[in-house]
Amino acid sequence: MAAVQYVFLSDLHFGERNSLLSDPTSNGATRPLMANDALDGLVACLRDVARANPPGIKPYLVLVGDIFELALAPTHVALDGFDQFISRLFPADGEALFSPNIVFIPGNHDHELWTGTRDELVAERMMRVSPDAPLEASAPTTLIFAELHPAPGALPEQQPTENALLTRMLRHRHPAHPDLRVVLGYPNLGVIRQQRMLLAHHGHFADDVYLLMTPLARAIYCETDEAPTIAQLETDNAAWIDFLWSSLGREGRVGAGVRRSYDMLKTDPGKVLLASRLAGALVSLKGRKFGRRLRQRLLLPFLLRALDLIEENDVRQSLASREQVDEGVINYLKGPLATEVARELSARNHPFPTEQIFTYGHTHHPLAQEVELPELGSRVRVYNTGGWVVDTPEARPATGGAMLLVDDTLDTALVQLCAQTTEPHRSPVMVLRAGDEAAAGPLMAHVRALVDRPEGPWRAAAAACGNAILRRRAELSANLLHEVRELPLTERLALGSEYLYKLFLKRERRVRHQLKLHLLTQGQREPTRSLPASDSRPDVSSPH
Repeated sequence: MAAVQYVFLSDLHFGERNSLLSDPTSNGATRPLMANDALDGLVACLRDVARANPPGIKPYLVLVGDIFELALAPTHVALDGFDQFISRLFPADGEALFSPNIVFIPGNHDHELWTGTRDELVAERMMRVSPDAPLEASAPTTLIFAELHPAPGALPEQQPTENALLTRMLRHRHPAHPDLRVVLGYPNLGVIRQQRMLLAHHGHFADDVYLLMTPLARAIYCETDEAPTIAQLETDNAAWIDFLWSSLGREGRVGAGVRRSYDMLKTDPGKVLLASRLAGALVSLKGRKFGRRLRQRLLLPFLLRALDLIEENDVRQSLASREQVDEGVINYLKGPLATEVARELSARNHPFPTEQIFTYGHTHHPLAQEVELPELGSRVRVYNTGGWVVDTPEARPATGGAMLLVDDTLDTALVQLCAQTTEPHRSPVMVLRAGDEAAAGPLMAHVRALVDRPEGPWRAAAAACGNAILRRRAELSANLLHEVRELPLTERLALGSEYLYKLFLKRERRVRHQLKLHLLTQGQREPTRSLPASDSRPDVSSPH
């Protein structure tokens, strides 16, 4: 009988008002967000998975980043949303569904929790040395293959790193489960079973925007072009990630303004409104009122293009299909991750496994695909666990929430519970496997049997998530309409003309792109003309 050993989830974004798993409350001062039927549906599915295991086998819950929304929500709101989730998995009057060791791999939106853990490690080291001994910095990353159950006598770096904040919070709020704890692996976590290896990473190190400081520092300080290690990437970019994506949510009015700007960035009318406000703020800094409106109009096209570039470079927007593994993921796998895996395995005198699985989140696009990566020794089965947040009032069919189920042999099955289609409440639950399904073990049949049971919770959970998607879309549209209605009539008319101009620019760029593709295609199809006998042979070094 198949038993699920690990359940991977990512991008729950607790604390974010656009998360599918909570709804705004009328009494926002006491508890701004309350768990909803979508969260209850997800928990019902997790309960179904856990209770289908043989007695005594409780799966590990592995949270692959962006569990806490610390960029767009105050810390206490994000923690409260997480606590509501945990209270359903570890009920006060019932048996725990999962192992008390909750595994957490921070992402870009909750990276600050890893920063806090590093500070705790510095304090622990300080307590272990004499008062006059020099202090040492904590490592910027953990070992990939730290053991969840280390053998007696294992070195500290071989043991899981505990997050003191989350562990203390859960033990205080759930006294019926005193052994609860949250252990971290950052930025990667690996598990090996015989000849199979599973690697997990949130996905932000595969996205250039979160690694911007590394090439910037090299360009400014003329450093060498050696490939950076994972530790170097973290050292270079940790403060950058913390500043923009993992701490602004608690910054009062500034944090609230950032959240409103983030919502506006996801639609064309919102981008026009945001660009117009930015242009107005920039021209007002000079203090001269004469010609302010003209200067604002002249600045607007440049700001609109800048906002377009920000959205185009967002990996969430750039992936058109769930079938596609982003190039950044491929580069991360065959570059810094492959190098670090080889180094750790060599230090352990462990042979390189023949089968590899990689799971990540970040893009919010569930997928199951097998890719060829000689750097990792063979083909790699790649999974994305999707995301549980709505970014735009428009449908995005490739976006949705999923969970990766893994048994003790590291066989895998991805269950996609929802998709942000035009009718999300009608989206079917899908069970996917990367690679040849004929090579699957008993896990796939076990999971399909769970999902297909008429009395099971999966269809109801999918419908609840679909209805939550519709609510979030309606709220995003209403928020944008409210932003526009706050403007004076003259500014609304100006905004309408600017929006039409934005649509014109967007249409013009699309036409130019299509024309360029057409010309390139025609150039490839044009036959090569033979030269007359009297002509000399062309210079092969010429580009023509």
